[in-house]
Formats: sequence, C-alpha cells, structure tokens
Amino acid sequence: MRTAADRIRHAVSFEVIALALVTPLSASLSGRPLHDMGVVTVDSALIAAVWNCGDNVLFDHALLRLRGTTQTTVALRVAYVLAFNWAYDLLFPVLPTVRGDPAP
Repeated sequence: MRTAADRIRHAVSFEVIALALVTPLSASLSGRPLHDMGVVTVDSALIAAVWNCGDNVLFDHALLRLRGTTQTTVALRVAYVLAFNWAYDLLFPVLPTVRGDPAP
C-alpha cells in the first residue's frame, strides 16, 4: 500500500500541474486578475487534493480486501473510470438526438 508521503506527493504534483494550466486560462477567459483566479483555483485544488487522497485510500483498501493486493492494472483503472461514467449516464440520462435536429 502507498505511504502517506507518497499519497501527498501524488496529490500535490497533480494539483500543481492543474493549477499551472487552469489558473492562467481561467483568468484569461473570465477577465479577472491572475491573483484573484489564483485564490479561487488554489482553494479548489486543496479541496480536490483532500478528496483525491481519501478516495485513493478507500480504493486501495477495497483492492486489498477484494483482490488481496493493491497492485493495479491499466484495465482496472479504465474499469474504475468506466464505471463512474456509466453510473453518471444512468443518473443523468441525455435525451437521444437525431442528426439534423436543432440543438436544445
């Protein structure tokens, strides 16, 4: 299982990259000063990082219990994302559209 330090390093590195991309883009699109958008994006990143760490701990515990190991595969990671998107589509269905129909 990953150590707490490894989980923190993973979350921080992910959020730093996201901040470097999102902050200037959001400032540009919103017309707000970079500093203002920086405050918003840093706050959002902190919330996301805490959520991400908690989710990963629960995921590892579930893997350990169900599979006897925390070793993941690409197929397992893809299945975890697929399951989320499928559940989302079931909870929030999109009405079918036909080519040529005007947009709603």
